[in-house]
Amino acid sequence: MEIIKDDREPKRLYRSRRRIIGGVCQGLADYFNVDVVLVRIIALFALFCLSAGFWVYLVLWIAVPLEPVSGSGDNYRRK
Repeated sequence: MEIIKDDREPKRLYRSRRRIIGGVCQGLADYFNVDVVLVRIIALFALFCLSAGFWVYLVLWIAVPLEPVSGSGDNYRRK
């Protein structure tokens, strides 16, 4: 039986530098590979309807690190 080793880096959650407020929604969209508009709509729904959305966003803004700067010098374009 052969064990296959995966050398890829594990996926990490970062706040995006391509942000409107704190980069949390863009970072979540990048992490889950979904459209940022969908994440922002869910965040607005949570903010206005559940009222806990503000606190969740604030905690994520504080706890999730900002994505590292790429070595290419172009911080806003990927790939």
